[in-house]
Amino acid sequence: MTSTFSQVVFNDIPKTYYRSTQVTCHYTLAVGFLPTTRDWVGIYKVGWSTTKDYLSFVWVDPPVELVEQEPMRKQSLFSEYYLPKEESEFYQFCYVDSLGYVKGASTPFSFQNPVENMDCSMETDLMVVTTQDEIDRSEREKEELRQTLEQLRRGTRGVQTALEERQREVDRLKENNKERDQRESDLVEELNQARVFLIEKDKEAERLREEISIQSKKHLDPDQDNFTEKQKPEISKPGINTACEAELREKYDRAVVQIRQLKVELEKQRQRITTSEEMADLIPKVKGEEKEELIRLKDTNQLLEVDLKCSESEKERLSVELNQLKLLIHDMEKLRSENQELRKSLSQQEVRHNRPDQDYKAQCNTMMGQLENARTQLTNERKECNDKRRLVEEAERELLNAKSQMHITEMENYRIKENGSKLKLRLEESQANIAEKVAEIAEMSGIIELRENRLKIHNQEREKLVREHQSGLAESLRIIAERESQIAEIHGTIELRENRLKIQNQEKEQLVRDNQRLMKTIEDLRREQAAGGSGSSRPERPAHSPPPRGTGSPAHGLQQNEPGSQFEEPHNTTGRGPNTQETRKVCRSCHMSFPGITLEELEQHEQSHRVCPFCTLICDDMGQAEFEDHVYSHEI
Repeated sequence: MTSTFSQVVFNDIPKTYYRSTQVTCHYTLAVGFLPTTRDWVGIYKVGWSTTKDYLSFVWVDPPVELVEQEPMRKQSLFSEYYLPKEESEFYQFCYVDSLGYVKGASTPFSFQNPVENMDCSMETDLMVVTTQDEIDRSEREKEELRQTLEQLRRGTRGVQTALEERQREVDRLKENNKERDQRESDLVEELNQARVFLIEKDKEAERLREEISIQSKKHLDPDQDNFTEKQKPEISKPGINTACEAELREKYDRAVVQIRQLKVELEKQRQRITTSEEMADLIPKVKGEEKEELIRLKDTNQLLEVDLKCSESEKERLSVELNQLKLLIHDMEKLRSENQELRKSLSQQEVRHNRPDQDYKAQCNTMMGQLENARTQLTNERKECNDKRRLVEEAERELLNAKSQMHITEMENYRIKENGSKLKLRLEESQANIAEKVAEIAEMSGIIELRENRLKIHNQEREKLVREHQSGLAESLRIIAERESQIAEIHGTIELRENRLKIQNQEKEQLVRDNQRLMKTIEDLRREQAAGGSGSSRPERPAHSPPPRGTGSPAHGLQQNEPGSQFEEPHNTTGRGPNTQETRKVCRSCHMSFPGITLEELEQHEQSHRVCPFCTLICDDMGQAEFEDHVYSHEI
């Protein structure tokens, strides 16, 4: 429940209302406050806790014309039938809007019957004699009133002290809320920085993957001379290439393991960030509960302020009545002193009457004069006594009223004490709740700080791993660069061999054409021999038919197509070296044959394939990301 007590102010609220007549309450609406037909004014007992504790209520009539720049004065009428029946209770008016918020509260008042407030008329012709007992009783009553007033003052000071403590507590809670908000904003900023850092690390890891893939695909222009010088000893040592391949594969496996570890750490970090976000979502809920508790404490504080104002007004009224009683007591003291002087004079006159007879006549005349004076003085004193009697009667009536008011004040003080004890219990409960909330928030702050420390340690470890990975990657890149230079040299050799192979193929084709031409010549010779031509005038066959280029070698298929063994001699006498008997090289991955390359070139060709290390699948047609996903699928 929230409230704004300053928007509606109740005016001219008396201390007492009569039950036999309807009650009218006047109130003023603040500027900018617009009443509705669902607003109502209720009668509550002093010390109410919720708006549902009303004893009677009436609906508010909205104004016909609204003037936004001026406050509006309104009134509500309560029928005597619906008024409370208890006599010793105090009540107050409260204005409640359609949402159930209290917008204003009046000062306390009570209900009494008209008979109780009627003044008792007394006869004015009676002589009032004030005795010492009455004076002592008045003194005691005055002392009791003074003690009661002092108790009220102490109670008022206690209430003021409680209000000040409550205000300090509210200020402290506000400061704690501000500090908590600052910590929340710092935590959110750190979480955002952690997210940005993780995104940067992800981008950096992706960039490293792309660099690895690019470096594995990149080829440099070879230096053929250096390659020839380097390749000669390498051809004789195939085990070195196998060791380099194993080392490169080991580096690749380590890189895959490190990437997998980085992915696991990244997933853990994301889970930690999710947990931190959940904790950050819980903090506004706790903050909302604390705000509701603070609003409730403010409402209680406002109620206490209203009670304090009522107590202060009652204290001022009692102080005025006490001053009046002091004046009456002073008049009574003066009257008593005059009575004592009169008694003394009468006693002196009696003593004079007891003197001897010789002085009787002289004194009789004197006494007669004094008697006349005494009669005159007695008449005056009777008038004064009548006046004093009226004053005493008025003082007694005021004293009775003061007693009744003191009784009401004592009851009100008792209720204030009860309300103060209730409020104290509520304050203790709210302080306990706030302490629990503060402990929970401190615990959450500790958890968040611990997680931040873990995050920092994890980031340091991750940076260390990244540095190690970068150093290993640099080493791998260096080895890859060396291997790529070797690959480039091998590619140059392959191109050279391909050129040679093209030349050999051309020579082979030329030999085939020459062979066909020779076969045609042989057929012509055979036909001539069959026709019975003269054999001496023609050569039997060309003794030596030189090939067009002299460096070619016949293929095996041509040897099978030759009609006779007598034609093998010219082709085998070309002085061809051992290259004519080279075995055909077959790739173990793509199963393609390469007849004119070396083992080193064949190994370089096999390494150019992108092969899965788990299932040995050739993935040349896959992209780098697709190839990595394929490898990771085996790990999962």
